[in-house]
Amino acid sequence: MNEAQNLETVRQVYLAFTQGNLQEILKPMASNVDWRIMGRYEKVPWAATWRGREALEKILRHSRRGARGSSFPARRIYGRRRYGDGARP
Repeated sequence: MNEAQNLETVRQVYLAFTQGNLQEILKPMASNVDWRIMGRYEKVPWAATWRGREALEKILRHSRRGARGSSFPARRIYGRRRYGDGARP
């Protein structure tokens, strides 16, 4: 995949996340995916690095329940260069 394809994949995964579509989130993930959720444990108890598709699926199911009613706006998507705030590759 080139950088533009990677960026589109990230956008699609993020869209699936905002829609609660777990299968679409997992579809492009490798079996050995590392997924890092940032935050302080006191506020985000699932903040950690999760390794593997099964671990990712488990934590996304759990975090989705804990995040109901929350909003997670994407301010930036990082590739080799930064994109966001209206910037285009």
